[in-house]
Amino acid sequence: MARSRDFFNIGSEAALKNSVRVVDNFVYKLIHNKIEQMCKSKDDSSVSELELLKFLQVSDTDPTYLRDIIHNFIIAGKDTTGGALSWFIYMLCEHPDVQEKVAQEMKKTTNMKEVQDFFEFAVSMSEEALKKIHYLHAAITETLRPYPVVQVDAKIRLSDDTIPDGSV
Repeated sequence: MARSRDFFNIGSEAALKNSVRVVDNFVYKLIHNKIEQMCKSKDDSSVSELELLKFLQVSDTDPTYLRDIIHNFIIAGKDTTGGALSWFIYMLCEHPDVQEKVAQEMKKTTNMKEVQDFFEFAVSMSEEALKKIHYLHAAITETLRPYPVVQVDAKIRLSDDTIPDGSV
């Protein structure tokens, strides 16, 4: 049955292929924009030293290879990002004054009075706008202090270990 869905491109297989295409298009657009930005930039200080594309020789690197690396970053960050966002939203609910300040900063930064459509809002978030949202950055950072996404996994011994030579 699965082979026929795959062959005829119907059902869950069609939905999966469409979802993969959407993500791939987004990632390829990101790669293309970064390559253009790096080619236009004469001053290296405008491009972050830690950017993945800076370390790779973009002109010689296959975009499919870059896409796969970006997918790995996205997938690896899924659980930690979800945990961080959950705690952040919880903290915003606990502190409505902070929530209001974050909302005001976002409205000011994006020049949007009211958000009707999430896609419009996402498009309005340029790299320059992201660099200006200091209060949001501080609020997220403060959330991570009491609620770190990677918990400490302390290990302790419950009893003495005996090494094969008989010593403790």
